[in-house]
Amino acid sequence: MGTLLIIIFFLLLPTFVICFLAILEEKRKKQIKKEIKKTIGQLAKKNKLQVGQIYFFHRKAISMDKKNRKFLFVNYHKEFVDQICIDLETLVFCRIVKIENEYSKCVEKVFIEVKNKGDNKVSKLVFYDRSFDNIRAKATLIREAEYWSDKINFYRGSKNFNYAFEYVL
Repeated sequence: MGTLLIIIFFLLLPTFVICFLAILEEKRKKQIKKEIKKTIGQLAKKNKLQVGQIYFFHRKAISMDKKNRKFLFVNYHKEFVDQICIDLETLVFCRIVKIENEYSKCVEKVFIEVKNKGDNKVSKLVFYDRSFDNIRAKATLIREAEYWSDKINFYRGSKNFNYAFEYVL
């Protein structure tokens, strides 16, 4: 009887540990999402914007104010939080940049590079960074970068577009 209890204990213990770790991970994700929402709210308030829908994906969030033609990007890291507000009316260019390791040809970093007319600096919206992001999320984050680059270029190019008739997938 004692060996049966020991066997059951050693089978149930990993299950309890895994459940406990899953609960902790879920709490951490909710905390990160809450921090990102707070940051987007502060960024919108600072720039006097009306934020519509916020798109969350892997410690990052994007929102767009279509009326004022502004684009908000927040990237959450343990050490810092990137906050970028882009004026789509003064945007000179928007392009995707993929940095590869010269030896292994693996993608190290993927970001959208944007430049406004008034600024001399180029802003980088980092979607994938191998040092911070999970390798399994690489393909998804690259697709997100391509999607948002297309969307930024679309809104940048359309001056008098009626956004009420926008088709959303």
